[in-house]
Amino acid sequence: MAFPARPFLEAYWLGYVNSDQDGGPGLDLKDVPTSVDVIKIAFYNLWPNNQVSMCYGMSKNHGWQYLSEALPILHGQGQKVMASLIGTPYPAVGWSDISDPTAFAENVKYLLIDQLGLDGIDLDNENTSDQGQPFQDIVTALRTALGPKGSGKYLSAPVYPAGTDPSWLQQVGDKLDWVSTMAYWGDTAAQQATYQIYADILGTENVLIGVANQANRGQNTPLQTVLDLPPWNPNYGTQQKGGMMLWGLSTNNSGLYADTIKQNLQ
Repeated sequence: MAFPARPFLEAYWLGYVNSDQDGGPGLDLKDVPTSVDVIKIAFYNLWPNNQVSMCYGMSKNHGWQYLSEALPILHGQGQKVMASLIGTPYPAVGWSDISDPTAFAENVKYLLIDQLGLDGIDLDNENTSDQGQPFQDIVTALRTALGPKGSGKYLSAPVYPAGTDPSWLQQVGDKLDWVSTMAYWGDTAAQQATYQIYADILGTENVLIGVANQANRGQNTPLQTVLDLPPWNPNYGTQQKGGMMLWGLSTNNSGLYADTIKQNLQ
């Protein structure tokens, strides 16, 4: 079966948060536990002229050398590492500001895949008014640049409990390897309902359920829900979900959260 075999656990590592080596609360990248199958580095920023910036993903303490030293360790343990892309507040660059999707996709691939050695791209588009044709063209261009699904370079996106996500996924969702829900604050029933919206479009094995231990105030997932969701599967357990997503890997309890989710994941 092609990696990642379902169910799997992905988690976001926040490059802009100080890690252990800097006296911070976050795990160092090389120390992310093997319970995490896919590590997503948050974030790399959209940049003018169809470019991408290292910005948050490579803070002053987490530069190119830091990542280059960690990647062989993680790859040697069978883990995959992806770059999560997000818009930029200053200079203001959103997804609709990318004028040449093909050039953008090639720039992303050259910098993050070919040069840095990452395994795929995650598209964090939190602007529900910015998910029209320009964004859909970017999804298609990135899929072309990375190669077809199953070729070893992954393309994914987080999705939300409301907004326009279902409509754009109906157009280009088949270009993605998987999506992850981002409705962290919901209880177990609400999380399952959000999951089902996207499973109906993409298939049960192509949707992961997201939980958080490091979200904005009031948005972390209730502990009971964190325990309920890993063993749950849709349609009374007769179908397989894609797995689980954790935000994030930059608190003192991150390893415990990840290990507990993976141990109970079915």
